[in-house]
Amino acid sequence: MTVLPWPDGTAAPVLPAGLGGISVRSVERDGWEHNKPPRPRAVGVGGRPLWHGFGRMVAVVEPGGHLVEVRHVHVEGTRLVTVTAGELVELEYAAPRTFAPSGVLSIPPSRVVGTSLRPWLLFMLYLAGVPLLLKSTGASARLGAASTPVAVGLILAGILAVVAWQIGVRRRDARFRVRAADGPRPVGNGVLLGSTPKLVPEPAEGQGGLLLAVALSHEVRMNGMPVETSTSPHGWVPSPRLWIGDEEFPVSWTQWWYALPPGRHDLRLEVAGPLLAKDAPPSGPVPVTATVEVTAGVTGRLSVAVASRTEIQPSPENYDAVSLVDIRTRLNQSYQDWDAPTAAVAFTAKPTVTAG
Repeated sequence: MTVLPWPDGTAAPVLPAGLGGISVRSVERDGWEHNKPPRPRAVGVGGRPLWHGFGRMVAVVEPGGHLVEVRHVHVEGTRLVTVTAGELVELEYAAPRTFAPSGVLSIPPSRVVGTSLRPWLLFMLYLAGVPLLLKSTGASARLGAASTPVAVGLILAGILAVVAWQIGVRRRDARFRVRAADGPRPVGNGVLLGSTPKLVPEPAEGQGGLLLAVALSHEVRMNGMPVETSTSPHGWVPSPRLWIGDEEFPVSWTQWWYALPPGRHDLRLEVAGPLLAKDAPPSGPVPVTATVEVTAGVTGRLSVAVASRTEIQPSPENYDAVSLVDIRTRLNQSYQDWDAPTAAVAFTAKPTVTAG
């Protein structure tokens, strides 16, 4: 799959005849409310990592439907994009503020979500100003012993104001995530819902449903020390494979819905890691099994959380120590043009299954 650069402020690249394009612009707003140094996200199309960093690139694809993902430690955005020949579909991912689990992948413009330390820093200034205010206005002398409970009340009021502000931000963020989300998208014998479903399908008469949420938390380590997950293709864990009974169903690292007949069903999920070095011990798929009871007219829920790790080591023939330390040297970098300075030598995964 070809990747074309598309720097901001320039014309869109020309697509090859008969093909389409998917553009993802990954942005992180400047300011002290965001993580420093910036944490670049990896962008993948069709289950393959294509580039990482902040900026904009275009994946040249065949006409049809393609799964677009933005990842860091977790999969932060998933969207199914349908492209026609000659069409360029644009998406935008906005990285979150400090205190948010993930950003938002949407049709542009996206919006920064999450809270930061700003309200608490303002509260600290307010806290320092309360006794000064009481003293400068003479309120302390007039109130006497009552000045202490008054000061405590003012402090509690400040805390409540900060908490109320944060609750309001989270509610606005939740509403925006729903507005920015795509609707249910049928894919083969499944329905892609995404991380923030707008709507869960209703089972047909005499049928039941299963909502399966599959979440990934992945880390990359070298010599026991964590390294930036998204700056290496070793940090990209392929989508799992799913069987319900003897039938295979589509699945990826997000939420899916399946129509099933009533009764008991055996579910099997297989998690495979990234490609390991030739001399590394073989690592087969990690199996996850569960049994679900499906009731007519009801959608059951099952969550599978996978915590995985890739161990890497320097590759002597292509080792660049700077690229392992300073992620800024690898921003807006296409994987297809970059020979990784490391090799993956081990992959482990620990699944947790929760019903309901």
